[in-house]
Amino acid sequence: MSSPSDHAEDIHASARRVTGWHVFLWMSLFFGFMFLVNGIFIWKAVTTFPGEERKQAYLMGLDYNSRLEARDRQAGQGWRAAIGMDVRGQIQRIALECMDAQGQALPVKQVELILRRHTGGEDVRTWTSDTVSSGAVHFEASDLTSGRWQAEAKITLGAPYDDAVYYAEKALVIR
Repeated sequence: MSSPSDHAEDIHASARRVTGWHVFLWMSLFFGFMFLVNGIFIWKAVTTFPGEERKQAYLMGLDYNSRLEARDRQAGQGWRAAIGMDVRGQIQRIALECMDAQGQALPVKQVELILRRHTGGEDVRTWTSDTVSSGAVHFEASDLTSGRWQAEAKITLGAPYDDAVYYAEKALVIR
């Protein structure tokens, strides 16, 4: 008949001994798996990132509060801008007009227009105009391909508005 101490010795004898090599192998497999998974994530992130979507995105982020203040100010003044396509024969132009609450033309000093294609955003066009008559400006755009474009305008006003900035956005469909 066996005693309880003999039974305990059988349990210890049948169990495998864990050595430092076992722990090293387990740790190596665990961290190797972690490095492999992280490597796959890094590779996917780097190969799918299209790059900077907007130039100086960091500076635009810092300027965001002043942009919100400008939008509140222009909404309070009743200002509005109209952005659209002006097509005459083979000539396509982007037309932009700025008006006050009474429908009168605002004194526009400068207009910066950025056009981004909706699909992918890699097609970006930029125009700047310093010559603006009666709050309206036209930009030559005959080379635009058909599709949806996002127009963003930064309009700087002249006297008596002390270089106030007006922002306007509109989705355009080119056919």
